[in-house]
Amino acid sequence: MTSRGLVFDTLNFNNPARVPRQLWILPWARMYHQEELQIITEMYPDDMEAIEGCYKKIPETTGDPHEVGEYIDIIPISSI
Repeated sequence: MTSRGLVFDTLNFNNPARVPRQLWILPWARMYHQEELQIITEMYPDDMEAIEGCYKKIPETTGDPHEVGEYIDIIPISSI
């Protein structure tokens, strides 16, 4: 069965052979376990793709959220 068919069967409660999968890989895993991550993603490829964000221009941030130190996140537009 194709990934698309698997997702449709799941959404329509048609008892697919397995649950569709999509790994939400954290940047930390890519930074420190790249070889192991590659093996896992080759064995278990994603059935769904993530979409990109909705910002036309990505708001500025400072620092790295995955490193020790200071990080300043974006301010949501709705709170301005």
